[in-house]
This record gives sequence, structure tokens and C-alpha cells, in this order.
Amino acid sequence: MKEDDEGYVWNDTSFHSQKAKWFRPSDLVTGTDGAIYIADWYDPVVGGHQIKDSAAMGKIYRIVPKDKKLSTPTLDYDSDQGLVEVLKNPAVNVRLKAFEALKAKGDTAIPLIEPLLSDENPFIKSRAIYLLAQLGEQGKQKTLKLLDSEDEMTRLEALRAIKANGNPSLLPSDQLLEDPSALVRRTYAAMLWDRDWEVRKKAFELLLKDFDPTDSWYLDALGKMAAGHEQEAFAISQKPFP
Repeated sequence: MKEDDEGYVWNDTSFHSQKAKWFRPSDLVTGTDGAIYIADWYDPVVGGHQIKDSAAMGKIYRIVPKDKKLSTPTLDYDSDQGLVEVLKNPAVNVRLKAFEALKAKGDTAIPLIEPLLSDENPFIKSRAIYLLAQLGEQGKQKTLKLLDSEDEMTRLEALRAIKANGNPSLLPSDQLLEDPSALVRRTYAAMLWDRDWEVRKKAFELLLKDFDPTDSWYLDALGKMAAGHEQEAFAISQKPFP
């Protein structure tokens, strides 16, 4: 153990004194420069009950890749290309502003967004898919076409984007339930939890064909399909499949 200049005593995992200062990360954000900022609150009581820190003491830590100098970009909300660049930004608050501005343009923003569908950064690509689904009828149809992509994650994000935009009835049920990806199949199946049993029954039967019992998430999706009709679902599961 050692005592620092402020009189706090440190060991390998924590430090303490009569003033009892501890590491209590209370918030985390990503800045526009790509750095991670962590707010550290010094209250000694775990969980925030019986607050002992009357002075609101703490620090903000900035985390960056080793030997990499980050710079704060200029955020241009006044031009189309500027909005696209801001949409790529790692800071959620600024990219949301760009997202909403591009969304307001409707289908005229589609040519601006489509190049991002091939971006090597999967997060940027995902944002583009979610935005495309909200760019009018044309954007919606282009998102549906992504369900035919050879890339598993592209199909998954397109599925989620259509659902998030309030259009689950547009999704091709049979195609998704027989998708080669277990991730896509089980994600779509979980979306059907509130449908009538006859709809869920068909989904349940299709999901069983490629069921891997070691996949706990897949098992959970099957459970959602069977809710309220467990006995019939169990009987179906005992039947051999061709």
C-alpha cells in the first residue's frame, strides 16, 4: 500500500482513507473525436444509497488508442455531404441530429445513403440500413431487398429496421423462417410472440427443422413461439422431420 499526495491510501484494487474515495464509474460517452469519456464519482457507498459525497467529487477520464492522436472534426449540418459525414460520427448525440435531418429529406436522401451500405465499418452500414427503412416507400422497398443479401448481418439489420419502423407485416415470413442463418431465423421468430397461435405454430414447425439444441437463444425463440400452447408444441417437437 502507499499514500498519495492527498492522503488517500491505495492497494492493488482500491484505495481508502477517512475521506473514503472510490472508483465509481457513473457515466460513459463517446466524443466526436472517437475518444471514450468516463465520469468517475468518488462516493464511497456502492449503489448510490446513503450518499456520503457532499462535495460531488470526481474526475473525467479520457480513453484513446495507444500512440494515436485524435482530433475533433468539424460538424457540418448545412450540406448533404456534411450530414452524411456527421452520421458516421461515433458520438450518438451529433449523429442523431444528422439522422433526423436526413430522414426529413425523405426519398431524396436515398442516393446519399446508399453508398454507406457498402461501408467497411459495420456500425456505419447498420445506421444506413436503419435510415433507409425510414426514407419513404422507396427506401422501405430497398430495405426489403436487403433481405436477399448474401451477408448474414445485412439481412439481420434489414429485418430489424423494417420491424423498428413499424412495418412487420411487410416481412416475408416463410423466407425469414427458412433463412440459412440461425440468427436471422430466431430473431424473426421472436418478433411473432404476440401473433395468433396458428401463425406461431407454423413458425414453430419451420424453426424446428434446423434446431441446434446447444443454441440457447434459438431455444428461447422456440419457447416464445410455444407460449400458451406448450403441450401441442411439445407434441409437434416429437414428430420426425423429413
